[in-house]
Amino acid sequence: MNANQFLIAFLAGCASAAMTASVAAFSAVAVVLFYLAPLPLLIIGFANGALSAAVAGVAGSLVIGFVMGLKPGLFFLFSTAIAPVVLSHFALLRRPATQGPIAEGEVRAQGHEWYPEGRLLLWCAGLAGVLVAASILAAGPDAETFRNLIRSTVNIMMEPQLQTMSAPEREQAGQVIDLMVVALPMISAALWLVTLYVNMRLAGAIATASGKGLRPWAGFGDMRFPRMAGMAFAATTALAMLPGTFGVLASVFAAAFGTALTLLGLSVIHGVMASHKAKAALLFALYFALSVLNWILVLPLAALGLVDLFTDIRARKGAQAANSNNPPSKE
Repeated sequence: MNANQFLIAFLAGCASAAMTASVAAFSAVAVVLFYLAPLPLLIIGFANGALSAAVAGVAGSLVIGFVMGLKPGLFFLFSTAIAPVVLSHFALLRRPATQGPIAEGEVRAQGHEWYPEGRLLLWCAGLAGVLVAASILAAGPDAETFRNLIRSTVNIMMEPQLQTMSAPEREQAGQVIDLMVVALPMISAALWLVTLYVNMRLAGAIATASGKGLRPWAGFGDMRFPRMAGMAFAATTALAMLPGTFGVLASVFAAAFGTALTLLGLSVIHGVMASHKAKAALLFALYFALSVLNWILVLPLAALGLVDLFTDIRARKGAQAANSNNPPSKE
């Protein structure tokens, strides 16, 4: 790593720190910048390697720590800096290309086979789960302490509205708050997963467009998962049924892996529609429906992702299309 790369990494870390600190402005733009904070670190990682991403992450943590204090600096290091280093390391793994079939949508270019992007998404899921699980444990020795903290915070924020409600309305509001407290860790894990994955894809596109990217990227519709992803989802979902802190932590990872399967379902639809004449219109309708109905469509998409794990829907469709284009000759 030369002096020029070190300087660029330092500046990327400062940019990421500034994007994180902007959340103090409490505006919509600030929230967007906060969620895009890993982007500079991922860009520098995909362009110069995981070491550059690590330097940028440490630099950003030091800047945040100097300006805002030790705890915000450590929060930046854990929540924003670690994931780009891990993802940059795995994204740049490669091996000599083989002549066999492509199993997980991995890219083959210039005699090399690159780490599959589906596995990178699974790493995003694992990192999101670790982040949320650690946040729960940091808030107290058990999940109930975390829930009480969230419940009291929400009650304080809603106190003016609760004061104007009748007793039945306050009771209903309390039930809604309790539901939010239970669902919040799982929603947080899903949100962090999507945030990491979107940042990763954006960083890959930017690095490639600038000519600095160290790896090629496949289309979203080519992504596949190893079958062990289904086992991980089944195991975490089963463990989430357990009572107490262990069950809550397992539910966080189940939500992250379930969201990853939802993204795989979307990838399947992209792949199946790749050659369809009305692809743009159909995908627009799908994403519009997803933005409106969201949770109603998430379950079918996750189920589609699970089915694809074991049947490879896109490969079957491709084989059917090839057979239809090359009908058997009549002897």
